Amino acid sequence: MSYELMMSRIDNEVISGNDLEKSTIKNKGLKFDDKKSWTNLYNYVALYSIDDNWDFLIGLSENKSYAITISPDHPKWDIVCKIADDLNLIIYGEENEIYYIPNIGSPSKHLDFANVQQLYKGGIKDIKEIISKF
Repeated sequence: MSYELMMSRIDNEVISGNDLEKSTIKNKGLKFDDKKSWTNLYNYVALYSIDDNWDFLIGLSENKSYAITISPDHPKWDIVCKIADDLNLIIYGEENEIYYIPNIGSPSKHLDFANVQQLYKGGIKDIKEIISKF
């Protein structure tokens, strides 16, 4: 069984298929699928071109506040990070460890997404200020 990475906004706002589509088509070599023609696991899928085929980059289900994505060692990680920047999505693992912060980059130390969210809900809205608390 593989380890999943998720993409989510700090406030858990639902990610729309329309937002994912707009961000996907901004990037050369990507394709957006909302017809479930590539997989029926997600309502919306961002795919990248590889050897005249398409492969998984991001999967989003209807009315969800998170999407599933690839790991940092994947050759298209930089594109996922661009989409995260565009949609203001934090990338984190199953154990809540943050892998990428939008428009900031990979954290230099371990950050727990749940703890970051707690500070946000507590009134600290600046992500740089939140990071400085750890």
